[in-house]
Amino acid sequence: MLERGEWDTLRHWRDRLAVQRAAPPDLQHRALEESAANYVDRFAEIGTKQARNFWQSLGLTRYVFVLDSRVLKWLRTNLEMERGLLAPESLSNVDAYSFLSDILLDLCVQADVLPCMLDIAIFDSYDEDSEWAGRVLY
Repeated sequence: MLERGEWDTLRHWRDRLAVQRAAPPDLQHRALEESAANYVDRFAEIGTKQARNFWQSLGLTRYVFVLDSRVLKWLRTNLEMERGLLAPESLSNVDAYSFLSDILLDLCVQADVLPCMLDIAIFDSYDEDSEWAGRVLY
């Protein structure tokens, strides 16, 4: 897709996210971040998680979640959520991914924590070499 003229579109999304990222955090930023992720999700071999990880790895998002097995395990352990909804195959379903993201976003809003910080804390809590290992919301 990039070779067929999508480089300019990709740069356009990058630039819009960079402008937004330079501003103070605002929950309204999530809409643009989700739209940018959905754009990247259209590329062959890129899924919902990878599309969000693409922009997050560039430091351009704060409100989208990169959901993986660690996040599912954290939700099952700490929120006592049923396994059915939190099965690994749910991550490949866009509606389920969005539903889980909405749950996490609601938690973040209630706790006054940026979603990217919760994402990092969960990820880091499963890293045995991390200073936070075993100490994040257990």
